[in-house]
Amino acid sequence: TPLHWAAHGGHKGIAELLFQNGAEVDARDDDQSTPLHLAARQRHKDVAGLLIQHNADVDARNHLHETPLHFSAMHGDSSVAKLLIQRGAEVNARNCVQRSPLHWAASQGQKNVAKFLIQRGAIVDARDEAQWTPLHHAAYEGRKDVVELLINVGSEVDANTTDRWTPLHLGAANEGHVAIVELLIQRGAE
Repeated sequence: TPLHWAAHGGHKGIAELLFQNGAEVDARDDDQSTPLHLAARQRHKDVAGLLIQHNADVDARNHLHETPLHFSAMHGDSSVAKLLIQRGAEVNARNCVQRSPLHWAASQGQKNVAKFLIQRGAIVDARDEAQWTPLHHAAYEGRKDVVELLINVGSEVDANTTDRWTPLHLGAANEGHVAIVELLIQRGAE
């Protein structure tokens, strides 16, 4: 819809004009995303705020069952994440493969968002469909800052996936993750 395009582009004035002319705040695109999903993904806090003022569903689900908070965590905007959570977004929402916003923040190296989500009650050792925790994702992707954060808040360093892989296995699986392997070993990983 035109509101999707305005949200994607960060065009608050156009979004306001569209609302004055009857735009539907929770309209769906082809993948069932709402304009709020797009504003969150593109890190447009002002547009996200306007959509929320017009009663956008902060926990709307797209075809992958991802919420705007998943998108905000994935794309690293703690200001949009704060806005969503202040308006009641579920911090531990799960997508179709049981990944939470913290899983996405961890895998994408979004330390500030991860820290904020944890402060707001995100489950640090949440398990996805394959039993990966956010620490597994951070270790696999080489996100040392996030690995350190997760360990510091009590993430289980020897948690096993369904394939019996630990974060140490996944850190060792990718060349160049020496610092993560060292860190995990220093913190007691076996």
